[in-house]
Amino acid sequence: MTQDLAHIRSFVQVFDSDGFSAAARQHGCSKALLSKYVIDLEDYLGVRLMNRTTRKLSLTEAGEGYYREASALLQQLDDLDATITDQTAEPRSLLRVSAPCNFGEDTLALAIFEYLCKYPKVTLDMRLEDRYVDLVDKGIDASGFFSDRPQDCQHACHC
Repeated sequence: MTQDLAHIRSFVQVFDSDGFSAAARQHGCSKALLSKYVIDLEDYLGVRLMNRTTRKLSLTEAGEGYYREASALLQQLDDLDATITDQTAEPRSLLRVSAPCNFGEDTLALAIFEYLCKYPKVTLDMRLEDRYVDLVDKGIDASGFFSDRPQDCQHACHC
């Protein structure tokens, strides 16, 4: 068995909650599962981490050190998750848009303005040109060109 974060997190939650029953209620899982995870962790480590009675729970010397380090590690992981989640919670970055002059000025301008108001962390590079633009070469994210005649089937997909 390798160390499983669920087992480590269960150990920390049980101690933070002052017992298996309270931890089970707070975290929406069964007392039996928490107990199994803590026992599995102790078996894996080859040391008892908690002293348990029906009324009291305390950490052993090894449990105190493990709890201290595990709590810090889990907090770092939670902070890392929050950082990544914050970065992906709303659009940000540079958005390159290319369109013909008339379409961009008459139709697209209001939609782009509303989009930028809704997502202020987006920076816009808008290119209004009445000529062919190599979308891949110029790094264009979105484009709208209209024509009566088909071209060489120029498509770009930014994945």
